[in-house]
Amino acid sequence: MFFIGDGKTTGGAVQKFVVPPGATRLFFTIHNNWEWNKNAGKIYVNITSQLP
Repeated sequence: MFFIGDGKTTGGAVQKFVVPPGATRLFFTIHNNWEWNKNAGKIYVNITSQLP
């Protein structure tokens, strides 16, 4: 598991993340220290698959 943050570098460029070989699952979550039951919103994801 690793923290992505806002998905941008400190310079504002969009980051790309590579899934490790052998990974079988991908989970997205919101971390909010307290009261997770009040979170509302959406996560937009663009996933591209490249087979070796």
